[in-house]
Amino acid sequence: MASDYAYQLYYIKGAESYNNLNTTIKPFDNINIRKGLAMSIDRQTLVDKIAQGGQIPAEGVVPFGMLDENGEEYRNGVGNLNEYNVEKAKELFQKGLEETGFKAEDFSQFSILYNTSEGHKKIAQAIQEMWRQNLGIEIQLEAVILKHAVRNAILPIISVLGTLVSNLIVGSFVVEKIFGIPGLGSFFVNSINNRDYTLIMGTTVFYSIILIVMLLLVDIAYMLVDPRIKLTKEGR
Repeated sequence: MASDYAYQLYYIKGAESYNNLNTTIKPFDNINIRKGLAMSIDRQTLVDKIAQGGQIPAEGVVPFGMLDENGEEYRNGVGNLNEYNVEKAKELFQKGLEETGFKAEDFSQFSILYNTSEGHKKIAQAIQEMWRQNLGIEIQLEAVILKHAVRNAILPIISVLGTLVSNLIVGSFVVEKIFGIPGLGSFFVNSINNRDYTLIMGTTVFYSIILIVMLLLVDIAYMLVDPRIKLTKEGR
């Protein structure tokens, strides 16, 4: 389930790599837990030992190189959002455990998600080890290949297929021009040229019905492909 993940890796080309905590599940909805996790990651080590591309550790959401309204370096003015501080991280993390009722061993049920990139895998492994050493928690690792990615990626494909199939049924360029088979499209064009309003209305209604049916089938396919998409009694 998508709601089972705890940590996920992202990469913005030309900007910065960052990690996303799933704040919809406990205990990651607690700010002290999140701060403790963030402050226990040695970003300089990630850059020097793993990325090794001369990157600057991302200790804030806004990357270096962004200017403020005065043309000055934005980060120089606002400072860092998170800095590596193990003692402070332990203090905040322990406070978060007390507030949520969680124990360190409870974190073994959560996972860091990463894609198939070898670099992202090494970063995930390094973060896992830092949390183990600095906070005493054991987080699992899980590669995102088919379980999460394909299920989400196929939904827009189904959406496009619904309209494409409806166009094929009523007569499209492929059917009428390539195969030379008259379709609804040619009837519609002829009805306009002949000012046949009855036929215009008929073809429009017929096409609308076909389109509605295909969109209904698309909605049903959504639920078959991804069980998370469903209509509840509350309509959510």
